[in-house]
Formats: sequence, structure tokens, C-alpha cells
Amino acid sequence: LDGQPFMASTTGGEYMPEFPEIRGGERRLKAQAEVDGMMLEDQTMDVRIRGTNPSRADVRALLPHDILMRLACQESGQRQFAAAPGAAAECPIFSGDRLGGVGVMQLTNPAPTLPQIWNWRENVRGGVALFQGEKARFARILPGQIRTNANFTAAVMAFNQARMDQGLPQLTIQVPEFTTTGDFSSTTNLGQRELDNIRAYNGFPANGQFGRPMHEFRVRFDAQGLLDVTITDPANLVGEVVWEQVPVADRPAFGDPNYVNNVLGQDPNCGG
Repeated sequence: LDGQPFMASTTGGEYMPEFPEIRGGERRLKAQAEVDGMMLEDQTMDVRIRGTNPSRADVRALLPHDILMRLACQESGQRQFAAAPGAAAECPIFSGDRLGGVGVMQLTNPAPTLPQIWNWRENVRGGVALFQGEKARFARILPGQIRTNANFTAAVMAFNQARMDQGLPQLTIQVPEFTTTGDFSSTTNLGQRELDNIRAYNGFPANGQFGRPMHEFRVRFDAQGLLDVTITDPANLVGEVVWEQVPVADRPAFGDPNYVNNVLGQDPNCGG
């Protein structure tokens, strides 16, 4: 039920309540009857509806690839409820950071629906859709955002000024797209975009490079504080910046700074 009273009535005989849907939580049944002009009333004690965890094999059957199996293991141990796999509990498994993440895929933002809180299949489907939809889009946007960023433009100007100070011509500096394989079937063939997709699932901190959120990768600078540029077309004086993975030590301490490596280090079978 959705936390709202469910009321029905009948005349004579026995009454068997038919609830439109039961998800979990607490239930109290109250009955009133008029007998020989006298109103009688009784009610049950509170009853807690317990949820049973699916087997991990059932969870994995709904996950389309190896990386999401590992991610679900990292997020929840591939569990929906705060109990061992196959065991029952009164409450779904919620995130320890108190941000409301819940269930197998620890759905947090957008806020999970009631079916996603109580139904493990809906939770898994929601997590898969989030990973393949919104989070995949987020993993594609950083290069384009940097190309038009005023702070990046200033870094290009500083780089070219340093070249001119050495009597070298200016370069046209390009920002390449993240490398991508489109392959999430194992940990061995992931491109930069796939790794950023994993990071996106955990969220991007706000204090990233050039005033943008912090992704899995950033533009590399050299020891002099200038852009690290690879010349790709010497004849036309064109170069491109180099992406580097943000070191864990440079990430904020909150959340999971080592999230991507932690996901990749999980067993896709999650021990069962």
C-alpha cells in the first residue's frame, strides 16, 4: 500500500480484503460491524510486511553486462533488502550517507519511486536505464564543454604565449573526444567514456577543472603549469590536449573517491 488507508465494506457473511497492491512496511487491519443495532469494533496489532531478497543469480539475469553486475555488487552487494541474499528483512537497504539511495542499484537522484524502493526488479530496471541513459549522456559532454570554456581559452593563450616567447609559432589547440569502445562486457576493454560513465553513476563533484564538475578525466598540465599538448598536424600547426585520469588523492574525500576502481575490483557474481 502507499501509506494511505484502504477502506471497503460488505453486508453479511465473511469479508476478505483485497488490497490493490502490497509493497512493504507496516499494516494494521481495523474492522467495524453493526450487530443487532450495536456497533462493534476490533483491530489487529501492527503487522510488518517483510521483503525477501532475490538470489544474486536472479539479479544478474536482469543486468545486461559485466560492468553493471560489478556496479550492483559495489552499491549493495546485489541486495534489495537489509538482509543476506535470499533472506527477509523489514526494510530495503538504504545508503550509509543518508542521501536516500536505496535497493540493488542504490537509486538516489532522481528520487526512487515506491515500486523501486520495494520491488527489486523495478529497482534494477531503473538503475540500468539510468546508467544507459542520463549517466551515459553525462559521460559524453565534458570535451564539448571545455572547448567553449573561457578558463580553457585562457590556458590556450598562456600556452601559445610561452611558445612565442621561445620564438615558436602559435598552435591551434583541439580538445579530443574521450576514447570509447562501447564495450562493457569486461574490465579489459573500457575506453575513457566507459570509465566516465561508471564515475557518472556515483556522481560528479562540483569542484572540477575549469569550473566544471569533476569527471573521471581532466586535461593534463605540465610541470610549468601549461597545457600538455601533442602536436597532431605539424604542417598546419595543430595540436590537441591530453586527457589524464584524475588521481584519487586529488578528489574530495566525501563520497567514494576511488569509486571506479572499486567497481572494477568487484566480483561480477558478488560471491554467489
